[in-house]
Amino acid sequence: TFFLEVGTMAMATLYSIFIFYLSFAHDYAFTSPMDRTYPNTLSELLEQSKETDDAIYGNPLFYPECSQSILNEHEDNIEFILKNSGIPTPWFWSRETLDATVKHLALHRRLKVTSFEPPDIHIPWSSSAAYEYGRDHQKLAGHIVRWYHRLGDTANNTHKNLTFHTEHMPNDEKLRLMNDKEDYVANLPAGLHYYHIEKSGSSSMGGTLNKYGGFNRTYLSENVLSHIDCGFTFVREPISRFISGYYTVNRLIFDHNKYGKRAYQIPQLFSFWNITTEPERTLEFVKNLMEYKYEFLVTSPLEHIMSQSSILSVAELDIFFVGKLHKLQDHLRRVIDHCGSRFLSEPEEIMQRMKGFGTNELDKEPDYAHLMDLKEYQPGQVLPAYKAIADNYEAYQALVEYYRQDFICFGFEHNWAEFRRTVYEKLKKQ
Repeated sequence: TFFLEVGTMAMATLYSIFIFYLSFAHDYAFTSPMDRTYPNTLSELLEQSKETDDAIYGNPLFYPECSQSILNEHEDNIEFILKNSGIPTPWFWSRETLDATVKHLALHRRLKVTSFEPPDIHIPWSSSAAYEYGRDHQKLAGHIVRWYHRLGDTANNTHKNLTFHTEHMPNDEKLRLMNDKEDYVANLPAGLHYYHIEKSGSSSMGGTLNKYGGFNRTYLSENVLSHIDCGFTFVREPISRFISGYYTVNRLIFDHNKYGKRAYQIPQLFSFWNITTEPERTLEFVKNLMEYKYEFLVTSPLEHIMSQSSILSVAELDIFFVGKLHKLQDHLRRVIDHCGSRFLSEPEEIMQRMKGFGTNELDKEPDYAHLMDLKEYQPGQVLPAYKAIADNYEAYQALVEYYRQDFICFGFEHNWAEFRRTVYEKLKKQ
């Protein structure tokens, strides 16, 4: 089932639950991942999640039902495309990596990770070589290659946590290793990594870990490997996440261009910005997303609506738990029970961050309210973008298609008629 959120009520529901008080007593028992056997198929993994209140114990990205879900129509041509692209082959085919590769564009996404100790980072030698090749043949910007050189400079790295001596392996082999408790899992670096997905509670979760536990944030980049024995994340129903992201990115662009020193170029690049009526603005935004795809989503701050499978596959990670945002309270406790009890004590509440960001204090920014057709909006009402999508089957299906991998990988369902019914029931109560 999908989870429909309306305006700031959604964030109030999310943020009224659970802050962590974190401790670092390392004498807790660590048995849950060691005792769990991960199934052979994604269907089985998602079926298991029904017994754990939809919490996913394992990494859906390792299963071909997820990793190949959007590749089928390109299978016969992808090798030819890669040979002519001159850029490293992504370890995982997401909507964005596929579009970038087809267009011969270099990938330069980032994945934010919150951890107590700096993550171990391994740079596959093939990625390093491919980036060198791309630079030498003018297929890749030099600054991206320099980033890899700096990353690989272990002599000047304080934490000595970088190495080139590694390589990617097939997903089925990685899945086998996750069930190798005595060797692989038992020897993973001990620690807790939270992998951020924008518009899935990441600001609140990361801020809480930082404030109450002394955790720090860093970034992982394309095709690197990072290992840990307790990696987790939270995902969100794709349509509600898209709509939440729609308001967030519009507010970020407006504020930055009004108050920042250097304006975003989005008003000159994409047509949605110059529309001030709804549903026209939302529908044009969807049209721009479908037309430009990767180029749209790597134009800051539009990365907030990048597919969740794409964000999690920026780097190759050990993910042992995937929670659902709309069941945050229970799933946070499950993270602790599963592998986090060495680091987390019982939770009380979670910090409030980015609460209703795209619709806050509209009276103080009348130009923004006009731009977003929110002049008459009151907190708790149905946001115009929800109605725009509910009234347009083609727009809803376009979003389902774009985020198809997220629906498949994380077990979300989509149903336009049910979505429309829910929106209109809420409209009647206004």
